[in-house]
Amino acid sequence: MAGATDAANEPLYLRKVLKDTGFGVQCITIHCDNEGSLNLTKNALTVSRTKHVNIAHHFVRNRVSWGELTLEYINTIDQLVDFQTKPL
Repeated sequence: MAGATDAANEPLYLRKVLKDTGFGVQCITIHCDNEGSLNLTKNALTVSRTKHVNIAHHFVRNRVSWGELTLEYINTIDQLVDFQTKPL
């Protein structure tokens, strides 16, 4: 979930800048290969194993519920950025 929060901060800032300058951006799509994060974002369930999730989770979940963000699943093999962040 922390990765989704980090990935959401900059596009949301740029969306605000574009909106202030007169350009409209409806929704930002973030592709994520972590199904657990996607499920936590879509379902507001709190169980004993998710009590450690911090305020960053609520930030992303609120943005999704407000329609500013959408999180979509992408297979790890198809994730283009992984080659830069993970050793081959």
